[in-house]
Amino acid sequence: MKKMFVLFAAVVIAASTWASPSPAENAKATAAFEKEFAGAIDPQWTSFEDLYVVTFKLNNEKMRAWYSEKGEFKGFQRSVKPAQMTYLAAKKLEELSTKARIATIEEITKDGVFYYLVKTENKKAKITYSLSGSGEAVKLEKKKKR
Repeated sequence: MKKMFVLFAAVVIAASTWASPSPAENAKATAAFEKEFAGAIDPQWTSFEDLYVVTFKLNNEKMRAWYSEKGEFKGFQRSVKPAQMTYLAAKKLEELSTKARIATIEEITKDGVFYYLVKTENKKAKITYSLSGSGEAVKLEKKKKR
């Protein structure tokens, strides 16, 4: 009898895990994404805290968008090149590149605020900056290399 109960419990746990909705099954977030990014290919959904995050390709660019459980758009991210940045931001990026190698540039729109997340690297450290469209840079993080 004890073995039967353990087996039954295992089946119930496995079934509930299998039946629980994945992040992609949030109908409101999925509907909002499909409306906003029509033509997106290969959407990959995950969840982070109380947000649904979808990574996808659109126009041969890898992008990421965040949605609330209610389907509200919360943020957007895509990799960009210096030529795609605003003139003043690109000018500041050029200045930063004299101090360290530019590792990545991400264009971020979050809660209506637009900025670039720039990661640089030199022999001593990895430094992350928030760079506004008007060229104002704020150091967010500095990690010393070992």
